[in-house]
Amino acid sequence: MDKRAFRAAVRAKIAALEPEYLAESDEGIRERLFGLPEFREAGTVFAYFAMGREIATEGIIERALALGKRVCLPRSHEGGVMDFADFSGGLRPARFGLMEPDAGLSAVEPAEGDIILVPALCCAPDGRRQGQGGGYYDRFLARFPKVTSACLARERLLDERVPAEWNDLRPDYVITEERIISPERRAAISLADGARHTETLRALIREYTASLGRDISFQRPEEELAAIESVYAPPGGAAVVAMRGGEGIGMACLRRIDSVRCEMKRLYVRREYRSLRLGEALARGIIERARALGYGELLLDTLEDMRAARRLYARLGFSECAPYYDNPLPGTSYMRLALK
Repeated sequence: MDKRAFRAAVRAKIAALEPEYLAESDEGIRERLFGLPEFREAGTVFAYFAMGREIATEGIIERALALGKRVCLPRSHEGGVMDFADFSGGLRPARFGLMEPDAGLSAVEPAEGDIILVPALCCAPDGRRQGQGGGYYDRFLARFPKVTSACLARERLLDERVPAEWNDLRPDYVITEERIISPERRAAISLADGARHTETLRALIREYTASLGRDISFQRPEEELAAIESVYAPPGGAAVVAMRGGEGIGMACLRRIDSVRCEMKRLYVRREYRSLRLGEALARGIIERARALGYGELLLDTLEDMRAARRLYARLGFSECAPYYDNPLPGTSYMRLALK
């Protein structure tokens, strides 16, 4: 189930929850949060103003203020960007019908020792979170990895099937009315310029060619590896590497064919990360770079049995085309994407 369908199913479950359960779970979540050492010791609580059937946060805000803590609430901006401002400056209606601090207030950034409360439609026990779909919290949390984050979630809505993408971040705690879960903290995944990680790129290309189980000596892979710095770098080429901490977990490359055409090569993601749609993010990164380099057409070749890759290319707008070079492997097909 994709995120949109899953989100709709969860919203239907939320709508069916009894008012008595909502009130009881609100109270239970508040009490567990108040007992969390990181909440008790926080100087500033980065909270949110609940809407609809979200976990009620007014009582949390009131308790934090009574304890002498500073409370900040979020403001949303264009492009999926979010910041926080001091709650004491008052609230105003804003985007999506939310109440937000006044736009004229200075933004406040969290520091170590603070706590960020994260909303969710639901969570998985391992910390995977299903939000409203804007990606605001994922982008914000990625900027402050050392600050404690706690996702407030109802126990009845915990779901092992929560879908995840490569840039989804997991909170330090999932707090329900019944328990506090401390998921395994995972290093964030980022997309990096391959020119800054040439040795990682070489290792991933070797891993990729070995995984094919086919003889691709006609592509002269050792010459490719030796020439990475010139073939997969500007002004004619590019590469994107997915990094988790200091580890390379995926890549995509771009090489020049002529002044108009370029080719996407070596799209690869390690098997354990393929459920995160990281391949799509890498491919989109190459498409963006091809356009930035001024090419008019992006080409690629693939094999008939690479069904997931072919579905991805179709989703990105590629269509089948005539061969642009001779690939002797049986079942090879060629695809193109117009960039202008």
